[in-house]
Amino acid sequence: MKQSILFITSWLLLLIGCSPSLDFEQKDFEKKIIVEGWIENGQHPVVLLSWNGPFFESIDSTSLVNRSLRWARVTVSDGEDSEILMGHYNSPNYFPYFSYRADTIIGEVGKKYYLKVEYNGIVITSETTIPAPVPLKDIYCSGVDKDSAESNLRQLNIKFNHIATENVNYRLSTMISGMNNRYIPAMNNINAKYLPEGMIDMPVMKGIDKLSKDRVALYFVRKQTVSVKFCTMDSATSVFWKSFTNESLGDMNMFTGSATKIKSNVSPPGIGIWGGYGTYTSSIVIH
Repeated sequence: MKQSILFITSWLLLLIGCSPSLDFEQKDFEKKIIVEGWIENGQHPVVLLSWNGPFFESIDSTSLVNRSLRWARVTVSDGEDSEILMGHYNSPNYFPYFSYRADTIIGEVGKKYYLKVEYNGIVITSETTIPAPVPLKDIYCSGVDKDSAESNLRQLNIKFNHIATENVNYRLSTMISGMNNRYIPAMNNINAKYLPEGMIDMPVMKGIDKLSKDRVALYFVRKQTVSVKFCTMDSATSVFWKSFTNESLGDMNMFTGSATKIKSNVSPPGIGIWGGYGTYTSSIVIH
């Protein structure tokens, strides 16, 4: 699969198919709409919709394309103005290659945004806010091995000033020039309530599309140009990503993964995330 494959879509297609019994009978399949939507400061909202599938159904690029929901009515509102998002096929950065995008509404810090998805009598709703972004004070490289001077592997690190703010947490994504065509969520989910106030210095674990035992998967390589997206998010969005990450890790064993533990912020029969993000981006050439 391409590295741009949707993390939420691909994982939730597996997790919410059903909870398999030991005789491998699919008894509890419940059809759901998977929602992956976001709005960032200074950007138009984007929403991706897909149907889930039975647990043991084969998952490949064709089946994911076929499960893309293309004929929904998707509305985003800030409480005063609303816009019906238009469907687009020309979205090479996302998979499946279909998304709903706004042309007028642009994310503003501090505002609340409401999502409404309507399809064939089904109505799904959600809401989110965009917290103020936190700028990175520094982004730098450090060695990985004892022989780091000769090794091509490098650890990427960031510094930022954390001011204790209720209900705001952090999330990291990375994009390597020439390798990724979208920001890939990093393996860092940062709960702000556990951080001391003041300057924070922490590593960035490279965003990957699947778990790998290869050490290179966690680090960067010299001469790569890497963009880091540092996001603030509200508590509901943070809770979703924490539960999603935990389930993604647990789903390596199909008998332990269960989407009943996913803390979705969209109403049934939907599952997924409608998230607002205060974003700050910075780039570095790994050296």
